[in-house]
Amino acid sequence: MIARQFGKSNEISIDRFCGERDARYELLAFADASARLYGCVIYLRCLKNNKISFWMAKNKLINQDLARKT
Repeated sequence: MIARQFGKSNEISIDRFCGERDARYELLAFADASARLYGCVIYLRCLKNNKISFWMAKNKLINQDLARKT
């Protein structure tokens, strides 16, 4: 049943190309933190055509038991 449904779904395409060799780029990073968690996200902006692409994200919950001991 799942295989039949999967065969009818739209094709998924993920670009693996990260950029052009002759273009210049900026890394845009945003971060925030609280007592319970922290996270950041990074984007790549092409200065040649001003295209912004998602690069990566990371978050982490802080163990409250360890936080109380320090």
